[in-house]
Amino acid sequence: MNQIRTDGAAGAPSAIPSSKAADGFALLELMLVVGVVSILLAIASGVYYKTRSSISAEEQGQRAVELAADIRRFIGKGVGTYAGLTPAMVANLGLVRPPFRWDGTNIRDAWGNTVALMGQSPWVYSMTLGGATSPISASDCAAVASRLANTGYAVLTGASVYLSTGGASAGWVQGGYTYKYGNQPVTQSNMTTGCAEANTVVGVTFLER
Repeated sequence: MNQIRTDGAAGAPSAIPSSKAADGFALLELMLVVGVVSILLAIASGVYYKTRSSISAEEQGQRAVELAADIRRFIGKGVGTYAGLTPAMVANLGLVRPPFRWDGTNIRDAWGNTVALMGQSPWVYSMTLGGATSPISASDCAAVASRLANTGYAVLTGASVYLSTGGASAGWVQGGYTYKYGNQPVTQSNMTTGCAEANTVVGVTFLER
């Protein structure tokens, strides 16, 4: 009759490798993998957000140009005057589209800043983007200003840019540095200086009948 040997003599199963060594090796590998992945994710995140910011500026500039065209079509041509133009009027017409958004009171730009928007007389209206709520970078400011210069009559940049609401300049953007005015050549240095300021604003005035 066969018997089971328990004395460790020949024929007993061979020794099993220590699990501690295997566990230690696996833990070291895991830590190395986590470290490498963390570094790669950090690099990828930086690239993504830098790209995302650039894309947002391009989209915001283009959409601002499109919004101006919509205002001309639905209000300038439809109503016949820009006097009385308000953010609420634009929102009620369904003209606020991403990356702009309507928060129920104000139009916000892609970065979350309040967009000043005002019309004056039958042919003047203006808007501003950027500001202190969520400051935009110099490169984003330049991207937006460049797009707006294609159709805007006056384009200004700088922290002190504002939309005048009274007097002879009502409905016009004021302050800052003049990047474009009328048919005069653009002043690249002024845009660069204005966009480099903290909490910079891009302001544009359209003259359209």
